[in-house]
Amino acid sequence: MKKILYILFAATMFIACQKEDENGDLGAFWKVMSIEEHSTGNVAYLTDESRFWAIQLDLLEIRTSGKESCFFRFQHTGDSLMVQGINSENVDLKLWGIYDNSNERYAVELLNSKSMILNSKNARVTFRKF
Repeated sequence: MKKILYILFAATMFIACQKEDENGDLGAFWKVMSIEEHSTGNVAYLTDESRFWAIQLDLLEIRTSGKESCFFRFQHTGDSLMVQGINSENVDLKLWGIYDNSNERYAVELLNSKSMILNSKNARVTFRKF
């Protein structure tokens, strides 16, 4: 009986100490659907591509299906999202809609449980929750 109590106590403490994701609808696995560059007006439709933003806690990971991956810190306040690269120096970030590795700021045009649209000074990026 004592063993069961110890196990229950340890499980309760483990669960109570876990950090909780407070990102709301932003915290998810997002598939990049399109990128519209402001300078050229060109729109890249990426529905057949495997480019993703994975957002959890205060970490953003961009990746393809297992080939490339790099990390960012982000800050989401109201209708603004700012991302800052951690290990993304040698990756063509434009493929994910990120043009400034050191400090990209987006206006959050749409964010709900299914879709997200981010707009920076360089591009408008449309996502679908995956």
